[in-house]
Amino acid sequence: MTTATSRRLDDGRFEVTMKVTAHKSHADEREIPIDEPIEVGIFAIDPDATENVLHLAAHPLHSGLNTISVIVAKEPAAAVIDPYITRIDRNRFDNQRPVTPTTVPNR
Repeated sequence: MTTATSRRLDDGRFEVTMKVTAHKSHADEREIPIDEPIEVGIFAIDPDATENVLHLAAHPLHSGLNTISVIVAKEPAAAVIDPYITRIDRNRFDNQRPVTPTTVPNR
């Protein structure tokens, strides 16, 4: 995940937008296409505490840059791809980003 931002909506909820660059490779590191659903979590504070889950659902990801937008009820603190580490990942530490509030005017 490269970025995770949020903006407060007029109704008090938050729109969270994440930029994700997805790659998949064989054990010998040859790149192969990816086009499959992967779980995405948005958390209020601590991603390890289940009561802080604001959103948890599979979203389709394909090779290269992906943009994912979701609406949550409370202010988000962290966004995580595959938050419960159900997939093999050589660098799971790049799957999480703090959510940065933006000052973009509401639509």
